Amino acid sequence: MSNLAGVLSAERRLPESEKLNLETLNLYRRLLGPENPQALRLMHNLAFVLSLEGRYAEAEKLDREALDLRRKVLGPEHPATLQTMRDLGVDPSREGRYAEAEKLIRDTINLSGRILGTENQFTASTVYCLGGIEARKGNRPMALSLL
Repeated sequence: MSNLAGVLSAERRLPESEKLNLETLNLYRRLLGPENPQALRLMHNLAFVLSLEGRYAEAEKLDREALDLRRKVLGPEHPATLQTMRDLGVDPSREGRYAEAEKLIRDTINLSGRILGTENQFTASTVYCLGGIEARKGNRPMALSLL
């Protein structure tokens, strides 16, 4: 079910993806428990779909919950935890809360660089996210240096 939700999301069939992600998340929570890593992945996926739909406040709330649980269950340095941390940093920037977004993204870059390496693809894509935040802030020279 979660694979189908991902396909629907990739096809930009977002309402269908959201519905299937939510149904699957509720099923996993009920059967496997709310702290099960697969349930946490589904929570993150649902937050991603909400963000794509422009529902940033809802996505942020879900990402915050997912981040807290992933830190507890997987640990603060797990790649999945870092991914949620990065995505949580992007949502506030879309609402104009640049200082908060920048701090989260910089924290993610620092952790990712230390754990995965500065040349790692995830680390590089997180630096790219910081470039996007700088662009939204209107800081073009900084944005271009990061992109």
